[in-house]
Amino acid sequence: MANVHMKIGDVTVVKRMTDFKLTPDDRQTMIQTMNSNIVEDYGHVDSGDRVSAEFTLTDAGWATIKNYWINRTKIDIVDEGGRIYTSRRILVKGYQPIIHFAGYWRVELEFWNI
Repeated sequence: MANVHMKIGDVTVVKRMTDFKLTPDDRQTMIQTMNSNIVEDYGHVDSGDRVSAEFTLTDAGWATIKNYWINRTKIDIVDEGGRIYTSRRILVKGYQPIIHFAGYWRVELEFWNI
């Protein structure tokens, strides 16, 4: 089996993603009153779900991702299974250089459906 890596726009991820997390857009709110609780429930909205994960990127890949983030560029993502997610916006949640491997970064990203 081929070693397939995820693509974020024009950037190919160096290693498999880690710490994958899906945060559902569940639109219900609890309003607390003096003697009870009221729940407003507008249901689950699939298009509002957010996906986050941690990736290893090269210097060049990180520079491209930063550019997408700063310019609010909508990009397509191809996951390791070959599924394509179109028109996603990137939010950078955190980043750090990999100390013992110059030129590589560990980056936590979140993707929004726009």
